Amino acid sequence: MDAMTTSPVEGNNCAIKKGPSRIHSQMNLSKSLPRVYEGINARIERSSNKAKRDITRLSYSSRALTADFVNEKGQALVDRNFDSRFIYKGAQISEEGWLVWCFTKKRHEELKSEPWCYLPSYQRVHQLRVMRNGEKLFLHCSCGFYHRTGIPCPHFFYLVDEIDLIMIHVRYWKVYHAFFNEDSDIGRYLTKAQAQHFENRMNGVPIRRHHLEALRAKVSMRSFPACLEGTTEADWKQANFVMSRDACTSNELAQFDTSSEDDVSFGENGGDSEFDFAEECTTYKSEDAKRMHSEIAASAVRCDKMSTDEQTMCWKNCTEDCKAVLESHLPRNRKKDFEREISLLRLRYMSELRPVEAVGKDGGIEMCATHNNEREHRSQRYLSSTDYRKSK
Repeated sequence: MDAMTTSPVEGNNCAIKKGPSRIHSQMNLSKSLPRVYEGINARIERSSNKAKRDITRLSYSSRALTADFVNEKGQALVDRNFDSRFIYKGAQISEEGWLVWCFTKKRHEELKSEPWCYLPSYQRVHQLRVMRNGEKLFLHCSCGFYHRTGIPCPHFFYLVDEIDLIMIHVRYWKVYHAFFNEDSDIGRYLTKAQAQHFENRMNGVPIRRHHLEALRAKVSMRSFPACLEGTTEADWKQANFVMSRDACTSNELAQFDTSSEDDVSFGENGGDSEFDFAEECTTYKSEDAKRMHSEIAASAVRCDKMSTDEQTMCWKNCTEDCKAVLESHLPRNRKKDFEREISLLRLRYMSELRPVEAVGKDGGIEMCATHNNEREHRSQRYLSSTDYRKSK
């Protein structure tokens, strides 16, 4: 997550080529390698000192109980997901299973003309379930956010209205960067904590016993599915519609009539429901989208043609390559072989030419019948400009 480039090699350019321990191409190995080691040790020491100073600092940007124990970046990610939990909807589908979704995100009116707005946007309903490993409890979400980042997702915080230090991956703790892998008690404890996270990384977010009891107490009746607080029957119908399709776009969900004739009732806390979603909804594609597809296709055709500068550079490179071979000390028969290969290449590429369509001056479509002849003339002129034709 902290990467500044897509290449690990390019990411080290700044550290190796700049600073007091920088190296350059004129240094030999006996001088450059010690400077590289010196720079690595200096950066490790600076990072360790900064991490130890951060332990004593208090965070005033967050009111969470974990703010003094988690680094600034990790706490910001946790707070963002925790604060966004109010826009989500949910329902309990079993004793230890829940569904959480959010269909309220809409594109701004001013951005609907942007090209990326024509890409399909898909809606999803995420499933959360309790998992166990011995006496340890976990709440696993199908979105996979915790597995990728080590931070609980908004779907998790919708159900568990609390931030606990055990929910956050150990690499975000302040003491981790200061004492990890040190030959001390705290260093060994941190190594053990990281090993436990690796062991249970597929199980989900760690929770305590009272978290599970609070989840079970969200609904009083044991009749499932049961809507959670803030979720209406119309929200549940939308979730069922999304789950009934292999891939549901935002336009398909917008076309779905939430006030259908199906009678959905949960009673006071829950109930069974059945829906018929046989009606097909087609994905909307506007005339502007079709126009943009045509413009993109036409632009791709234009990009396939070489500009004048590109043709000049190509001509120069080919001429220099031919002169380099012919002016070398190669035997006469090798130069003749080179001539024959050039002729074969010319015939092969010229055979691929076909009459092409071009736009006339009046905007109409006309056939360029002399296109092949012009190419043939240019190729003959190029071959006659080389010295090996005159050496016969």
